[in-house]
Amino acid sequence: MKRIFLIGWSVDDGLGLAEVAKELQKQSHKIAYWTYTGAGAETIINEKEFPGVIKHSHEDAIAGLPAKGVDISHFLPPGEDLIAKLYETESAVLSMMNKKYKDIGVSERKQIYFDLVRYWYGVIQALKPDVVIYSDIPHTVYDFIIFSICELLNIKTVMFERVVQFDRMLLMNDYKIGSRSLEKALRDNRGKQSVLADLREDMQRHYQEQLSDMVPRNIQKLKKNYIGKKAIFIKIRMIWDSFIDFTFFRKAFNFIFKIFQENLKIEYESAALPADFMKPFIYVPLNYQPERTSNPQGGIFDNQILMIEILAASLPSNWLIYVKEHPTQWLPRGLNFFNYRYQGFYKSIARIPNVRLVPMATNTHELIRNCQALATVTGTAGWEALMRAKPVLVFGFPWYKEYYGIFKIKNVADCKNAIAEIQQGFKASPELMFNYLAALDQANVRAYFDLVGKELSGISREENVENLSRLILPELETAPF
Repeated sequence: MKRIFLIGWSVDDGLGLAEVAKELQKQSHKIAYWTYTGAGAETIINEKEFPGVIKHSHEDAIAGLPAKGVDISHFLPPGEDLIAKLYETESAVLSMMNKKYKDIGVSERKQIYFDLVRYWYGVIQALKPDVVIYSDIPHTVYDFIIFSICELLNIKTVMFERVVQFDRMLLMNDYKIGSRSLEKALRDNRGKQSVLADLREDMQRHYQEQLSDMVPRNIQKLKKNYIGKKAIFIKIRMIWDSFIDFTFFRKAFNFIFKIFQENLKIEYESAALPADFMKPFIYVPLNYQPERTSNPQGGIFDNQILMIEILAASLPSNWLIYVKEHPTQWLPRGLNFFNYRYQGFYKSIARIPNVRLVPMATNTHELIRNCQALATVTGTAGWEALMRAKPVLVFGFPWYKEYYGIFKIKNVADCKNAIAEIQQGFKASPELMFNYLAALDQANVRAYFDLVGKELSGISREENVENLSRLILPELETAPF
């Protein structure tokens, strides 16, 4: 029997995740702790079907509130030895707090971090899980702290990442290492000469859509949420909520005041210059932030200016760097400056020698087609460039990082070596892409943990339960006792 923590698992009945948990228990495993999203947890995670489980709201966990029934009085505060072992975690978490703790200073963030380490180290020591299973790559502060403690105590973790068009999942134990199944499939496929016809029909369609410059479906969906009728509904809801909490007049005044102030769009446009495709250049599409794709998956390159500075320091004298903002960066948060896009952010990029911000209207696919290489932390644009046989410099840990022709960059020396190889004519052949897609075809599964994934995947609740159970159960068999 393995004791299991489920972290960030939804109780929405339409997803079937509670049924997956029941399947795990049918094999004599025990769900010991469950942090959940959604409503109806008291009914779904009931004592009869999940005896002894500790239920903990995801929102309460993010806020640093303990689960009901957990006695924290005997949990000791972390000492210097534990904090020192978690220094990298602390650095990442202080930046992760930009999302949920954006108005709190560094000293208060540190105290919240110490409190979270105390709680989760105490819970893990008390309940002794064999496996911690995430619905995503941990990135919401508390779940990343759990991951880091598990890594320290040699407790197995299981996590999932959406791939391709966000309609498939890869299982992994550590986002820094990636999918073992994909790694094995790549080894098995090495030396083969796969062709497009060898792929499943939907994977062939994905390849053809990429070459046709189709906008990724997840980007299409996100834009729809903030354009047209949905955007009007969101604004009406915001106005209504402002009346309810008596903040309407203050927010209206601030809105009118900000019309006449500099904002993200104004600063960007004032620094942007048209791209000249006649000059050799590296294309840098910025990652959306805050998001797990840059923290934790970007490591230190959650600071994207650092990535650009390393590129600029490695650049041949006649090359340029073209930087473009993520197409949805300004949609959810509006045009106000904030932690990740502070006032002066774009100007700082534009001041770096041989670096140009290009207008948002510049076609991304044209930039990819004409660049000498694309550089990214973990972005989808890196995958799009690989599909077009372009060299890609990766600074983080994207799901496609094991592709045969990727350059993994950690410093200026890595970057200079990569650019020198590109100058000498490095090319990734289309045949390598077909081999990779064949391996990806074998390693991924259609599954989901949220409603967006359900819509994109096109599979039923029952199929999702079956696919996830089939993926997870073997992982429990290999977990240490």
